[in-house]
Amino acid sequence: MNRLYFDHHVPRALAKAARGRGLDVLTCQEDGTSAVDDDVLLARATALERVLVTEDKHFKRIVAEALAAGTRFTGVVFIRGNSELFQVAESLELLARAEEPAKFQEGVIYVPL
Repeated sequence: MNRLYFDHHVPRALAKAARGRGLDVLTCQEDGTSAVDDDVLLARATALERVLVTEDKHFKRIVAEALAAGTRFTGVVFIRGNSELFQVAESLELLARAEEPAKFQEGVIYVPL
């Protein structure tokens, strides 16, 4: 199962809903990284072997730069704006349980699916 790392843009209610579905979630607030730069946050998620979950559009540029440079990262899930909590939690559960962690390497996924 894929382990998830939520940045500070992700609502706490989503972390609670995802954990209620049995998902392994770590938030940047819990990790003490809520004030670091986005590229550092992506590196931290990768070091912890967790897929980064975000609503922050700035990560699109960071991901593009990482891909262009051949930098390894454990994957990024973008939450589409104005998505319902239930739909996002359901999509995260499907992704976390259905995919092998290696399949997320350098991958980008948008949820809800």
